[in-house]
Amino acid sequence: MWIFKKQIINYLLTILFTIISHSLLLCQDYYQIAPGKYWVEFEDKNNNTFSINQPHEFLSNRAIERRNRQGISITLNDLPVSNSYISTLQDIGVQVITTSKWLNGAVIATDDTDLLDSITNLSFVAQIATPNNSESQTDSKIDKKLRNNKFLEFNSFKDHDYYNYGIYAKMQINMHHGEELHNAGYRGQDILIAILDGGFFGLYNSNNLSFDSIIANGQIKFARDFVEDTNIVNVSSTHGMSVLSIICANISGTFIGSAPEADFALIRTEDASAENIIEEIFWAAGAEYADSIGADIINVSLGYTDYDIPEWNHTNQDFDGNTTWISKAANIAAEKGMLVVVAAGNNGTSPPPNLGAPADSYNVLSVGALQADSIFADFSSQGPTADGRFKPEVMSVGKGTYLQHNNATGFGNGTSFSTPIITGLAACLWQANKNASSYEIMDAIISSANLFYNPNDSLGYGIPNFYTANKILKDIEKQKNENDNQILAFPNPFTHNLILRFNQTIYNKVNISIYNVTGQILFCKNYNLNNLPTRIIRIDELKNEINGIYILKVETKDDIFTTKIIKTE
Repeated sequence: MWIFKKQIINYLLTILFTIISHSLLLCQDYYQIAPGKYWVEFEDKNNNTFSINQPHEFLSNRAIERRNRQGISITLNDLPVSNSYISTLQDIGVQVITTSKWLNGAVIATDDTDLLDSITNLSFVAQIATPNNSESQTDSKIDKKLRNNKFLEFNSFKDHDYYNYGIYAKMQINMHHGEELHNAGYRGQDILIAILDGGFFGLYNSNNLSFDSIIANGQIKFARDFVEDTNIVNVSSTHGMSVLSIICANISGTFIGSAPEADFALIRTEDASAENIIEEIFWAAGAEYADSIGADIINVSLGYTDYDIPEWNHTNQDFDGNTTWISKAANIAAEKGMLVVVAAGNNGTSPPPNLGAPADSYNVLSVGALQADSIFADFSSQGPTADGRFKPEVMSVGKGTYLQHNNATGFGNGTSFSTPIITGLAACLWQANKNASSYEIMDAIISSANLFYNPNDSLGYGIPNFYTANKILKDIEKQKNENDNQILAFPNPFTHNLILRFNQTIYNKVNISIYNVTGQILFCKNYNLNNLPTRIIRIDELKNEINGIYILKVETKDDIFTTKIIKTE
């Protein structure tokens, strides 16, 4: 009798528990990333119809060649999201807006929140995203650096240039000695620049002469709108059009851009009519697209801090280089061998740090704004990042930048406009040094800047000199060719990243150790160079160590190599 009663009690308790659990589930908060839209994150990429052993099915030949040239492997995050997961979501009754393979999830749209309960219970769903709700990091936790509001001046040193830049554009190019690259024949040819922005309205306006050349020559190779899911980008905002003009303009005597002969992929990821965190997912999808078509450089004249749905607002603590969705995606984009150039932001009147994402990312080159006379523009966002790194890295003209407006050329203000000056010149630099990796290009730009040995949070490492950057890369290439039995470590001094390149004569299995001057080992790892097509190793584990002298030791089967390396900020 008691056993029967106990069974009944257990049965009733089970039913009660089920009801309570279901009620709690129904009370679960699902946070929209835009009105009626949610981010569903997946656990894995199982049941995938693609394989990393057959990358041509999801990456272009150009994208694969870029990886091979820089010794970058095809990895799991290169795979598209599992199509079976997308099909399951659609079968439940929601619309799939877009996906991100790097963040491994999908944006869905639905007005029926009951469907979200069913999605949460799917075995392959990790979560329907919720805000971090992290607390702001106080300024006292951040090591503040001295700020300096004036740069050393550079003087233009060419009387006769290949281009007749026009008086205002000449200033933008001469500040960085970019005319030296142009005069030598490096004007961006064969470099594919992806511009991720809020729209390119006015691109085909016959009054906007900045684009005559790239349209006539077929230099716009790709166009994609991730906000509206179309291939038409001549819509919405004129912002992307102005950004593009700073790179591509070719109006002799009036306006010449920083890389007039480059190729372009125009990608819309920003919805100018609203500010929702869904745009970070659109950006990730856009960057993945840029990667897949083989882009070399991504220009990002965007930045995110606050949103229309306040729960998603970022705090200072979020700007640590790898917390926000967009910063994570930007880091991955750089790891795929692309140079990612990002506007620092226009929050300079707010208490620093006032960066936006993804300018805080570890692996990007962020750009601040100057006036034409090299004075700091007071709106330009300043570092340090939440984890104490200098940001931005470099500076260019962002107050009174000469650009194309709709129907006329004129001036504009913002780090949005200093960034494409650097992007275009970086394209010319890469054209001049085709065997360089994206990290080598970025490090050479930083190393050439006039405050490299005395950076600060307002100006970073200063104004880059692309004539000097080119010499740095040429010297590195010369060392590679001459020192058949040696290992090249560069840049030296280095800041965050140390790159090692091994010649073919070095035995394939190596052990790399790094010591401080007291003999304490700080880094030790084994590598098989057979797994690295270009025999390049990038070490970033010393980024949090203090400035100073360290000893690099490389052991092979037959030899031991040691050399002095210097870390500086």
